[in-house]
Amino acid sequence: MVQIRAAVAGHPVHHSLTPALFMFVADHLRANGEELRIELLKNIDTVELPEAMTVAYTSNRESSWRDERGAAAPRREFWLSLTTPLKHMVPPESAIELLGDARQIACVNQMLHDGHGWRGAATDGIGLVDVARENGIQFPAPEGQVKDGSEPLLCLHGGGSTARSCATAWAEAGGSIWWKGGRRALDKRGPWSKSLIPAEQVAGHLGRRLHIDFDVAPSRPVDSQVAALPSPASPADGPDLVASAAYGLGPVVVTRSEGDRLVLDGRWLLAAQHLAAWRLLFRPGLAESLPELSDAVEHLAMM
Repeated sequence: MVQIRAAVAGHPVHHSLTPALFMFVADHLRANGEELRIELLKNIDTVELPEAMTVAYTSNRESSWRDERGAAAPRREFWLSLTTPLKHMVPPESAIELLGDARQIACVNQMLHDGHGWRGAATDGIGLVDVARENGIQFPAPEGQVKDGSEPLLCLHGGGSTARSCATAWAEAGGSIWWKGGRRALDKRGPWSKSLIPAEQVAGHLGRRLHIDFDVAPSRPVDSQVAALPSPASPADGPDLVASAAYGLGPVVVTRSEGDRLVLDGRWLLAAQHLAAWRLLFRPGLAESLPELSDAVEHLAMM
């Protein structure tokens, strides 16, 4: 059995539910016959990515040193989930193997050390698209698609690493994006550039919308007023979604209805990007055995 150690790193991390997600997924896989155990969980409170990586690497080294002499050393991995402000700190010239668009968009929120080297991935955007799909938003096939205003619209506030990851994944899924502003600008030359629409087109956009603000504090409750936007010219096929990028202490109602909107607690995005990390980086071979997103969200509802 592989010895796995896992941590969440960033600042602040005291409120993080990521350790609970690691254990929830591992327990689910073991219950379905997989030999997988996470032996050590840490919250690494730091604003420096090298410090977080050093803690992870040193932990593996110390474990090797303690092995009994002559015994076969088990294979070890360290899984590192990154939060603010570490997501944008992997240098572009780094030797770390980055999957997908992580290097291009300068966003890495998941890392794995397999005993030989580091790999990293950006899963926030994939998670947001998964949240949208789980809540009834359908994306057209992006290949050969001509946008006609019926595709899903991401109403995005913020331009940091998480926003870039989400804009990239939303564009790749075939949606359109309205960037509403934020503390940091969203580069119009990014891989999402062809999916951006101007503000004057928003009122006439017919597709369902997902609203999210990435400039909120990590533990601030979702504010449904983020969706106070121009109404579409005709009813879309389903309510708008207002997704939070943050979450507070539970118990909470993870999905609540407010008129023509569904308001989603931040546990949705947290669970979705975490499950995406298992599929892409931690255990791609077990993708079909992972728990359902809705089950993971409900597990976190009381925390």
